[in-house]
Amino acid sequence: MCGRFAQGLIEDEVMDFFELSKIVNFPPYQPKYNGAPTQNFILCRHNESEHRSLASLTWGLVPFWAKERSIGTRLINARSETVDKKPSFRNAFRCRRCLVPANGWFEWQRKDGNTQPYYIQLTGGLLMAFAGIWETWVGEDGTLETFSILTRDAITKLKSIHHRQPILVEQDCFDTWLDADSSKEDLNKVILANPPEFEAWPVSNLVNNARNNVSEVMVPI
Repeated sequence: MCGRFAQGLIEDEVMDFFELSKIVNFPPYQPKYNGAPTQNFILCRHNESEHRSLASLTWGLVPFWAKERSIGTRLINARSETVDKKPSFRNAFRCRRCLVPANGWFEWQRKDGNTQPYYIQLTGGLLMAFAGIWETWVGEDGTLETFSILTRDAITKLKSIHHRQPILVEQDCFDTWLDADSSKEDLNKVILANPPEFEAWPVSNLVNNARNNVSEVMVPI
């Protein structure tokens, strides 16, 4: 599971990472070092012209058929093994996929009755892209766009911390993931690709409170 992640982005870095045109608008944004569900995050997706664009969406997918937006708090992650079958996710997975830039994510290790938070990032702290799906929901208060992050079994190095991890999409697979016409076979290749190398370390309980949106939550203890 991925229930908290860091998105302390630099605009130029994101534009280069997704190879975006200079005319692409960068949405209003506040860095999130301790980003939590129901908050808005920057993501990359195709626009109506099938070109890469950026948008700010709410974390926690609300299916178009949902009666209440509160269902989104339970749909922050989508298991890659069943995402094409679950009614909540299958339509979005079929034609509304996105890339969620992140600096790293947090996981909580449970051991001997205690819980220890960890921060996990790519080796060297490089920017990464989570595989995501997005949806549009219309309620009494207007239109809401939301997203969910796909997960998979954790690699061996991370299993001692948590048994699940987000799926990362390599840069040479961005087009495959974003293209609504990509085949299920090609999408599975992205999902099942060998993950890159990660590094992880324990952090303080400061991260347990989402209101602590400070870079100190990522500092090793």
